[in-house]
Amino acid sequence: MTTEPDKEPDTMTGSAEGEDKAKEASGHTSEPGEAETTKPGGPAVSAGDSKPPESHEHENPATTHENDQSKEGLFGWSAVKWTALATIVIAVANLGYIYISRNQLRVMTGQIEEMRSDRRPWVYADISLAAPIEFDASGMRVALKFGLHNTGREPAKYVYPEWRIYSGRVTFDVLALQRTLCNEVRARDIGRNTPGTVLFPGQEFTYLITTTMTREIIDADHKAQAGTGITSKWLNTISPIIVGCITYRPTSGHQYQTGFIYEMWDKGTDTYALSGNLVFVMDEGRIPPERISLVPSLQGGAFYAD
Repeated sequence: MTTEPDKEPDTMTGSAEGEDKAKEASGHTSEPGEAETTKPGGPAVSAGDSKPPESHEHENPATTHENDQSKEGLFGWSAVKWTALATIVIAVANLGYIYISRNQLRVMTGQIEEMRSDRRPWVYADISLAAPIEFDASGMRVALKFGLHNTGREPAKYVYPEWRIYSGRVTFDVLALQRTLCNEVRARDIGRNTPGTVLFPGQEFTYLITTTMTREIIDADHKAQAGTGITSKWLNTISPIIVGCITYRPTSGHQYQTGFIYEMWDKGTDTYALSGNLVFVMDEGRIPPERISLVPSLQGGAFYAD
């Protein structure tokens, strides 16, 4: 009896079969010629498999927050917010610049006006009666003498006095009459026919100008007086007021005026003395100038200089 030697188990075959079974159990089979790599501490990865192994590591929340903050910018502001802030700052700066510029302009304008005032002409007049007062069918004629003076530092052009005679009994607001007259004079265009003279600094010039208080104004004055019920000598009187202004211009610039209002006071006759803003009226005749006084009006604004 012969005894056959015991066969050694085929370990290589058994090992391969075991690995095949393990791969089938894991769902992975390798193709022929495909190499496998084993990651230390992990499952085998095929070299032909392009999909990396899934990572089960968790991201650090602090790192994620820092990344988000770096995207938003400083203080967590986005670029849009920074742009809006810059626009607001520029707008505020522009407003401040405009405010400062306007203040500087006002200061400069005030300085220029002050310089002009220091160098501008200043014209006034000494006013007096130039001749006896005459009464005729047209009314009461009054001739005034205007002694003009320029006390400024610049020549004055188109210097000319304008004036009218009104009734103080008919019109109580003589200031309104003065404003109306002088505004009309101020609005006139300057041309070849514009009256007036040139008055240099320190120079004097005399005008003789006559105007008439018409019979219509005299009759209205008498009617207003009769309405008071007075039947004495005052019915033979009128209440004349001289209203006017002197208009002139500097060598360059706007127009200036010097306003005046005077009341005419008659001393009366040897038979009847008068006092106040009264003048005896007659159909025809004369009143000597020494009997008449020109008294400055006490109304505020009667005399002005602009």
